[in-house]
Amino acid sequence: MKKRIAVFLILVLSLTNSGCWNRVEIEDLAVVLLIGLDKAKEEGKVRITVQLARPEEMVGGTAEGGRVTKKAVWVTASTGDSICDAQQNLAMHVSRELFWAHTRAIIIGEELAREGIAPVIDFVDRRRDLRRRIGIAVVRGEARELLEAEPGLEKTSGQVYSGLLVRLFRHSKAAVSDLRDIYEMLTSRGIHPTTSSIELVELKGEKNTKKQPKLTGTAVFRDDKLIGWLDEAETRGFLLLRRKKVAGVFPIKCPICEEKNVSITLTRSSTSIKPQLINGELIITVKIKAEGDVSEQMCRDDLSRPQIIGALNQRFAQAIKAEVIAALNKAQRNYQVDIFGFGEVVRRKFPKLWQKIEYKWDEEFPELPVKISIEAKIRRLGMISGPTTKP
Repeated sequence: MKKRIAVFLILVLSLTNSGCWNRVEIEDLAVVLLIGLDKAKEEGKVRITVQLARPEEMVGGTAEGGRVTKKAVWVTASTGDSICDAQQNLAMHVSRELFWAHTRAIIIGEELAREGIAPVIDFVDRRRDLRRRIGIAVVRGEARELLEAEPGLEKTSGQVYSGLLVRLFRHSKAAVSDLRDIYEMLTSRGIHPTTSSIELVELKGEKNTKKQPKLTGTAVFRDDKLIGWLDEAETRGFLLLRRKKVAGVFPIKCPICEEKNVSITLTRSSTSIKPQLINGELIITVKIKAEGDVSEQMCRDDLSRPQIIGALNQRFAQAIKAEVIAALNKAQRNYQVDIFGFGEVVRRKFPKLWQKIEYKWDEEFPELPVKISIEAKIRRLGMISGPTTKP
């Protein structure tokens, strides 16, 4: 009897255990590193461009006589009536199965972004094989051109993009958003989306001129449509108002020698945003505290004196405030969209008021009074406390 039961169990298990029915061997995969999306030349169509890794060349390259004979990536493209249709058409001329899980970023062309990125976010967010933290950037021009650009130090444009993101905190001259960030901003009435702005810049060498990707500034949206950009200085002010981690160098005039600069590196900052109702009027109060170190002194004065430090603190605060106000003015006067999330702050503090103004927030925001105060302190003068040469 026991033998019959054992045989029965083995039979049942063998029928129900189908194994790895959908497995694909790694040598049959085409690993997608970057995705580029553009508006196609044909009316109503979209173009998808992918950067696919060549595994052998990614490791070391195939060399003959000291020359690399193949590139580390293969860039190919296809068009369709939708992104999904273009992807299916793309698979028709790629000999391996496309593998999307290692995609580093999605680059959206400017023309397509101006028509709206909601279809892009919808397509990506429905997929199980793309990470929710995948980077989203808008290129000034065509995404395909960026994917085809030859990288400098790295083997692929995807590695260049990832490296720029890792080191971006040191400069804070470009905003960064991923899929989850943009989805949350698109579904909120208290903030409009922003994301990285990337462009190709020419690097002039001895023999030829090449274009390299550069993360710079911020792409600004009204709902899901691109409407403009913030430059690098405005982006740093924007990041402070968004309560993000900010770093970078602020060159300010020396209090004694106005012709020379003193460079202050921002090392720490914190932002407090509070909505207030004063006589029935909604006001936003912003308080920013910043700390910095002297990283360069071009004048020959002794900066360690208390009166000089006090003057430097004031000028440091003025430099920060100028960038914050520049970002605020750009958003309120030029674009008239709340990219700072002030609406979300109002919703949390005054939920009943927000119910009344939620659907007309885009009309309220351009006239919203914002009071800004900056407290900046210089903590360190570096390894030396005085000028390198005698005054």
